[in-house]
Amino acid sequence: MQIDVIADGELPSGAVLEVRDLVRGAWPFLFDETDTGGLWWLAELEPVHVVATEGDRVVGYCAVIRTSVVLAHERRDILGLHGVVVRDAHRGRGCGQAIVATATKLIRESSLPAMLFCEPQLIAFYERAGWESHADSVTFVGTEASPQTVEADPTFPEVRMMLFSTQTRDTDEWREKRLYVGGSTW
Repeated sequence: MQIDVIADGELPSGAVLEVRDLVRGAWPFLFDETDTGGLWWLAELEPVHVVATEGDRVVGYCAVIRTSVVLAHERRDILGLHGVVVRDAHRGRGCGQAIVATATKLIRESSLPAMLFCEPQLIAFYERAGWESHADSVTFVGTEASPQTVEADPTFPEVRMMLFSTQTRDTDEWREKRLYVGGSTW
């Protein structure tokens, strides 16, 4: 298995199609009959793609994205770990840990804090890569005028995980203050 870090716009078209298929299999609600192809949901997030391949086949994928959130009424730039997905046949073989470790290394080289959202049963998976669970924190989607909590959705419960560089160790602030992530999680 080979892990490559690929800048946005440099992901080969065949890999784009394979990544789309992987993501569509994991999160079909992202797609509908108006789907225009490509990785459209990442277009404005300056993604860096982390791609695991065996031969010429994509077997795992995630993206490091750049976005912003509102923490205690102040807009903050952050990085996000988005769309970690591995082909069924490659699960349990270290592929997911390898792509997350590679993405985590990229994030640690930045001075920005990072965030991801996962299902509760995946907390230990991300903790092994150095991410901190913020399961006790509340995350809001929407606007400050019309907030909804991420954790309140019984059909798709999510836990916020965070990663801090040595320059951004203000974890208490991120745990205790109101956090708005915009229209949806990633």
